[in-house]
Amino acid sequence: KKVLMGAHICDEEITRIVGACRMDALINKVQNNQCASPKRQVTLFSSHHAIGLLSLKDHKGYFSNDRNDGFVNYFDQVHGNMVLFAKQNPDVTVYIKPKWGGRWLEEIKSAAKRIANIDLDNEDIPNLHIVWDTPAQQLIEESAVIVGINSTTLLESLIVGRRVVVPLFEEAADKY
Repeated sequence: KKVLMGAHICDEEITRIVGACRMDALINKVQNNQCASPKRQVTLFSSHHAIGLLSLKDHKGYFSNDRNDGFVNYFDQVHGNMVLFAKQNPDVTVYIKPKWGGRWLEEIKSAAKRIANIDLDNEDIPNLHIVWDTPAQQLIEESAVIVGINSTTLLESLIVGRRVVVPLFEEAADKY
């Protein structure tokens, strides 16, 4: 915090130091040229409706029950279009990585249906993988492109030299 304040990067009144990134092993791999070459692979590090710890009024976990509260349209557009991209590009492996399954997985399936008219329960897209148990750093190393918002995985991806896409539209562009 002292370094950030001394460099006048952050406002001391609103800055909170809440922990340290744990990427020593990844940095060592990069410095020792031990990172594998990326595959034809794209990974979306999934977000939820409460990006940036936005307080939702009516919610279950990090997902809003009110389509006007939170990053609901943003979530649907990002996830629905990633599913559509996988379907339209069978030669590219696509990973969507939520932090866990359950409601998060159901929200991804709903977004695919709403945005791309794809029913993931009944349509097989062999190059699409929705995983929460694969280590983030493995996906970063294997992927040529990383997509996400408000995540340290984006910083890690840049350290490894991967292309990073931060979609900024819907609620991310104006409402919040």
